[in-house]
Amino acid sequence: LGDIPGAEGSEYTCIFIDEMSNASPDTQTSLLTTIESRQHNGRKVPDNVWFVAAGNRPEDGTGSNKLIKSLESRLTVIDYDDDYINGPLKRSWLEWASDGGNIHPMILTFLEYKDERGFFYDFDPKRTTFGWPSPRTWTKFSRWLDLAPSKEAELAWAKSNLGEDVYREYQCFIDVGMSCPRPADILDNPTGTEVPIKADCAYATLANLAAYLKDRDFLSTHVVDSAITYLRRFDDSFSVFGFRMMAKSHKDFSDTSSEYAKFLVDHQYLSI
Repeated sequence: LGDIPGAEGSEYTCIFIDEMSNASPDTQTSLLTTIESRQHNGRKVPDNVWFVAAGNRPEDGTGSNKLIKSLESRLTVIDYDDDYINGPLKRSWLEWASDGGNIHPMILTFLEYKDERGFFYDFDPKRTTFGWPSPRTWTKFSRWLDLAPSKEAELAWAKSNLGEDVYREYQCFIDVGMSCPRPADILDNPTGTEVPIKADCAYATLANLAAYLKDRDFLSTHVVDSAITYLRRFDDSFSVFGFRMMAKSHKDFSDTSSEYAKFLVDHQYLSI
C-alpha cells in the first residue's frame, strides 16, 4: 500500500478497488491477506482504512471474471438491480448532480420529468446497438454540452453513448422548451409572462431559466427578485423545484436579494 497522504490522523480512509471482477484469479488471491488479515507486504493496514470494491457480473458481457469463493467470503456482496438504480440511486445521483456535480439543468429537469424506467439507466447485455443511459453517460453528456458542440456532433456523440432512442426523447423535451416562455421575457416581466399549465412545458421553462442564470457572470438583485416573483406564480411543487434548482445554479442567487430569505420562510420545509 505504501503511505497514503492524508490517511494518518483522519477518521476514515477508503481504498476503492474498481473493476475488481476483471482481475485474474491470481490477482484476486493476492488481495486475501490485505482484506482479511489487514496485512500487506508485512505492513499492517491502519485501523481507519476500509475497502470498497466494484465490478460487473460475468453475465454482463463486460469481460468480468467470477469472484473466487475465498475472496467472496471475505466481502459483503451487494447486487444493485435495475429497480435500485432507477430508484434510490437515481435520487442520490440527482442530489449530487444539483449540489456540486455541475450537471446541465436541462438534463436534471429531463430526468426529473421522465420518471419512467429506461431513461436514467437501461443496461441490457443483449443489446446490439451502441450506447445506453447510465449515471456515467449522463455525466459525460453534460460535460459534452458544456463544450457547445454542433447539433450534428451532439447527435453523433449521444447515439454512441446514451443511445439514439433516449437522446430523441431528450431532444423532444428541449424542443418543448423552445416553445415555452423565454428567460429574458420572464425577467423583464415576471408578473405578466405566461406560466405554463402543462407539466412538460413547466419543467422546461424552469430548466431554461436556471440555465440562463447559470450562464451569467453575476446576478443582480433585480434579476433574482424577478426570478422568485415568477416562481411564486407556480403551484408549490413547481415553485419549490425551480427555486432549489436556481439556488444551486449560481452562487449569487442566495446573496443578492431579500426575496430569497422570504421564500425560505414561506416554505420552511425546503432545504437547499
